[in-house]
Amino acid sequence: TAEVLSRAVARGSLVAEKIDTVLAAESGKSFNDLSDSKRREILRLLYESGPELNGLKADVDLAAMDLRQVSGQGFLGILKGQIAMVRDKLIMGSQMLSQGLVLSQILPQAAGYPQAANYLLILQNSDELRPTGGFIGTLGVMQVKNGQISSIQTHDSYHLDMPASVNPNFKVV
Repeated sequence: TAEVLSRAVARGSLVAEKIDTVLAAESGKSFNDLSDSKRREILRLLYESGPELNGLKADVDLAAMDLRQVSGQGFLGILKGQIAMVRDKLIMGSQMLSQGLVLSQILPQAAGYPQAANYLLILQNSDELRPTGGFIGTLGVMQVKNGQISSIQTHDSYHLDMPASVNPNFKVV
């Protein structure tokens, strides 16, 4: 179990070390304050960390399974409570890693890595109630690239169905 846990710590520290290397000179800055290249590098590391995180989760699961098999007899009987506590922490860590794995794949793509992400914005006026919650008065398109909003355009919903020749600024993406 100790060998498996040490392998898990080594895997986890590799991912953390890569991200820490990128952020070394950027202490105290928020993600938005980072340069475009640094943001892109962090998103790339998250996007590519899936195999390492999968291996880390497998090691944590294996360690928890090993601890389940420890009997409370003999020498380890006095450590039964501590072993159960460590096993429970490993199970909780495994659940957190499962969520982290999903985030490591979704977050970079939602933030516009490796390619820009486009979002449709629908703004409703709750003072004019409709079944969806309010009157849709404004529509927009927002593009996100490398964790930054690269463009945002909004338009009045009354002009949505006007011909393009009447409203040349409105582009359907």
